[in-house]
Amino acid sequence: MDVRLLGPFEVWDGSDRLPVGSGKQAALLALLVLHGGEAVSNERLVEALWDGRPPPTAPKNVQIYVSQLRKAIGEAVIETRVNGYAAVLDVDELDATRFERLVERGSELLADGDDAAAAATLSEALRLWRGPALAEFAYADFAQPEIARLEELRLAALEDRIDADLALGRQRQVVPELESLVRDHPLRERLRGQLMLALYRDGRQADALEVFRAARQMLVDELGLEPSRSLQELERQILEQDPNLEAPRRRRVAVRSSRRRALIAVGGFVAVATALTLALVAFTGGSKAVHVRLNAIGVIDPKSNKVVAQIPVGVNPVAIAVADGSVWVANEQDRTVSEIDARSRRVVRVIALDGVVTGLTAAGGFLWVLNASTPANTTPAIEITKINPRFGGIVDRIPTDLAYGETIEGDLAVTGDTAWVPSTYGYVPTETLEQIDLATHRVSARFRLFGPRRAGEGITYGNGAVWLHDARGLVRLDPLTGNLRVAEVLGGGGVALGFGRVWVGSRFLPMCLTTDCARPKPGYVAEIDREAQGVDTTIHADDPVDVAVGSGSVWVVNRRTRTVQRIDPATGRTVATIPLGNSPIAVAVGAGAVWVAVS
Repeated sequence: MDVRLLGPFEVWDGSDRLPVGSGKQAALLALLVLHGGEAVSNERLVEALWDGRPPPTAPKNVQIYVSQLRKAIGEAVIETRVNGYAAVLDVDELDATRFERLVERGSELLADGDDAAAAATLSEALRLWRGPALAEFAYADFAQPEIARLEELRLAALEDRIDADLALGRQRQVVPELESLVRDHPLRERLRGQLMLALYRDGRQADALEVFRAARQMLVDELGLEPSRSLQELERQILEQDPNLEAPRRRRVAVRSSRRRALIAVGGFVAVATALTLALVAFTGGSKAVHVRLNAIGVIDPKSNKVVAQIPVGVNPVAIAVADGSVWVANEQDRTVSEIDARSRRVVRVIALDGVVTGLTAAGGFLWVLNASTPANTTPAIEITKINPRFGGIVDRIPTDLAYGETIEGDLAVTGDTAWVPSTYGYVPTETLEQIDLATHRVSARFRLFGPRRAGEGITYGNGAVWLHDARGLVRLDPLTGNLRVAEVLGGGGVALGFGRVWVGSRFLPMCLTTDCARPKPGYVAEIDREAQGVDTTIHADDPVDVAVGSGSVWVVNRRTRTVQRIDPATGRTVATIPLGNSPIAVAVGAGAVWVAVS
């Protein structure tokens, strides 16, 4: 049995969630669990469940709740004691206990200087969290002490894990996470110190000093206190560029994901578990525009063209898929997939994977994730992870014959029993497309797409063909004949099929950012017929990085202007431009909303 307190209160038996009910019945079980095997009298149960105002039938109701719970979870779990009841559980059956053990072990490893093992262990602990502890009972008096205790443990574990990441030279990865944590917990000076150090090591000395200035102003204005000695000492070291603050050196291997180039530490996990994943607070919008935070999913109402909510997820979300009332988000640096319930707009599950997540798609009733696996003491390979969304479990791992460290595109397409994964092949890097038989786990065909690989974004399957970018433009591959057609669209920024057309984002060339281009070229969205005979029309866009269709429109996310662009497919005109406040990276449409990943 698995009793879960670190998020919505749930009880599981293997892959089956047990029906413990809701309201006071579930609260009774949670109350007994929190007392750790100690007997709780009927009077105390009645007092807690009805907040001191019980009806005359309350004692009888308690007996009914106990009877129903025993039917759901087994007679032996709730024992009858003298004038009361007790929950009898093994230590390992409680996720909060497993969390505390992992945190204790991770803190010991950190103290011993084993930073890689500490980061991995603490990340494993934090992945047990699915949301705010005992979320349903956030306002119940009986749960308040335990909620506060667990939240403090979670924040301390986060701080320890960030210390381990900083010791491993992962300062760039933790800056966005720390910025969000400081906003959420402005009085925790340890977080501010970690942010200062991460910014300084990332070459942002002025920003690091600004963090100290803002902290001092807030403390003086609100509490009449100066920053702690440790924070003041850190400021002095930054001003003097103390060599002791320098980041440790480490080897790096480049892996190009579907959205950006990630630097992965050799032999270590880049499992940056963010507190935002654990906050799980959806912010509803009104007349005032919502500023979507980093590492969150912005929710746009297609009726109003406004951001109406935001949902914190993991670090660096890179891809989204919508299926069966859920929104699935691949978090690259967390090595996790978050499941969002589309109706409540809350994260209901976080699935940990073995390696860096680069892309995902929903097809055939399953979720398919492209990620780098990391078996112990081996060179990890790129694999496809198959997830059953009905119970959120991994049901298969499928190799792709791609070696870790190769240049890969993080997107994949799946249709029937076949997956399509862009890759490089051979000693002289050549762009190819792997056709993988998902039943036999074998590469059944490898199509050469000509020329060296170039950073194109997006792959999809539709109209009997595979669509993706290569060095020449948008490629239409007929998998039956191997025939190729190419439409000239430079600088890939997403591919989507809908309204009888193919919609392709084309962004300014990345080389213009670093060479002597007169100015960055504006991007556009190309409308292409389904035979890829050529570009029919182009629609101005700024810097498209992904495209989706749905709700009668084409939706484009522009990274540089931090906007979502809505296009009428009938007229080719932009009918709305929706500001986000931060840079988007992926978009999906479904379940009555537009879902945008901000990273």
